[in-house]
Amino acid sequence: MEYFKFSELVRSDVAIKNNINNYPKSVDVITNLYNLIKFLNPMREAWGSPVLITSGYRCDQLNAILGGSLKSAHKIGFAVDMIPKNEKVTDLFNFFKDYLLTNNLEFDELILENNGKSVWVHFALYSIDGKQRKKILQLDL
Repeated sequence: MEYFKFSELVRSDVAIKNNINNYPKSVDVITNLYNLIKFLNPMREAWGSPVLITSGYRCDQLNAILGGSLKSAHKIGFAVDMIPKNEKVTDLFNFFKDYLLTNNLEFDELILENNGKSVWVHFALYSIDGKQRKKILQLDL
């Protein structure tokens, strides 16, 4: 079953507000986004309730406005930030961590992040240099 849609991964309120075209120009990035969706859908199905994408693909201009890393996997279509609709972000992080490890899946990073105001789960399938480090971090809440 398909839970995530391509349009969710390229939509950005910040891009809209700043009149930025955040649609990927590269076939490789579009392919990466579809591969990311294929990877995420079984985890979402196992989770069993809605998950909202708060940030997916970011063009260079959008990434800069958001303060993203120059090496962000968001820029190549291999990363998303998300929150569960039920707002139990730590539960989603722990569930995804267990799912990834139990199924011995290859991925780059799973991070429970926060900016002091909100908390979200960051997931990257590959790093910008093509690595899958299986990095799991829970940043201080």
